[in-house]
Amino acid sequence: MSHLELRGASKSYGPVEAVVGVDLVAERGDVVALLGDNGAGKSTLLKMIAGAEPIDEGQIVVRGNVVHLRSPRDAESYGIEMVYQDLALVETLDVVQNIYLGRERRRRGFLGSLGVLDKRAMQREGRQYCEEFGVTINSVRRPVEVMSGGQRQGIAIIRACARATEGAASIVCLDEPTAALGISQAAHVLRFIRQLQARGVLVFIVTHNLSQALEIATRAMVMRHGRKVADLAADQTSVDELAALITGAPLQHAS
Repeated sequence: MSHLELRGASKSYGPVEAVVGVDLVAERGDVVALLGDNGAGKSTLLKMIAGAEPIDEGQIVVRGNVVHLRSPRDAESYGIEMVYQDLALVETLDVVQNIYLGRERRRRGFLGSLGVLDKRAMQREGRQYCEEFGVTINSVRRPVEVMSGGQRQGIAIIRACARATEGAASIVCLDEPTAALGISQAAHVLRFIRQLQARGVLVFIVTHNLSQALEIATRAMVMRHGRKVADLAADQTSVDELAALITGAPLQHAS
């Protein structure tokens, strides 16, 4: 039984066909790089998996069950998390509040009931996550609105991956997760993706960095004009082949 399957998944915006009849089968521990030029449909496909863009036609199957994802909350109920390009952080909240938004830790109260927020535990874990990701901040109590773009990106990734680390998510979707990061922070993100893979989490990553895709992914799926044109094992392709598939140009073989 596959962990996630798409059957003829399609999405249109008026006359514009953003995603057309995409089939996909992915297993736990796969890291699937979605590749293509701007407007190829890869981010839309990722949002369909994450419930942010309900599909028009076709099916999404999670662990053998056809699911109807009408919102990100629906997707979360099936263990699907996403980091968007715009990050979707609450700017006025601090680091800890953003990481634990909607799943706050609580201490046990009288007779075992859930009592007050366990701020110490959340702050401690928040600092640990920041250290693991190489996100350098002065305090986890600082609002994210005063942080750099790279720091914000790191916090958004931590929020999604924390749920996977805790076992609440088994599918993580990352839309250009290293685009705003420096070399060191990007390396931390790639390392954590490998950690998720080792835990059996299925990871989808949209990226324009073909070398990075081949470094981290087990599979490379290329889209062009909303259609899937290739689905290759990452260790059996090359940057040149992927670039040719993305542009539709013939592959130039060395003589």
